[in-house]
Amino acid sequence: MMENTTAPIIITRKLYFNKKEREEGEGFYPMFNPPLQIYKENEYQQISVSFELRKGTEWHQRNRSVIYGLEGINGPQLLVSLNNEAKVNGYKIFNSGGRQIFPVTANSTFRILNQYSN
Repeated sequence: MMENTTAPIIITRKLYFNKKEREEGEGFYPMFNPPLQIYKENEYQQISVSFELRKGTEWHQRNRSVIYGLEGINGPQLLVSLNNEAKVNGYKIFNSGGRQIFPVTANSTFRILNQYSN
C-alpha cells in the first residue's frame, strides 16, 4: 500500500494589526490589506501569519496570536488570496484554536463578542 506523501499546502500572508487594540482591546482582529491612511494614522504593525489547507476546503491558522475575527472585507480578501495562490476553492478559515472565523457563524468569536457588547 502506498502512503499519501503529498506535502501540505502552507501559505504565509502579511496581516496588519493595532498592537494596543490587540493587547488592551477586544482581541486580535487583523486586516488583510488596510488602506494606507489607516495604516499610518493608527500605527498598525505588520505580522506574518501562516495558513494550512486541510480537507481541501479549509484554511487553518498555524502560528501567532489567535485571530478572533476578520472584519468587513478582510475575510473574503484573505480567502481569495490564499485560494488563488494554492489554486484551490477553499471556503472556510479557522483560527489556531479551531474556531471558524470566516465566514462568520453563530459560534464565531467575532459574533459572540458583538452579541455581548451590544
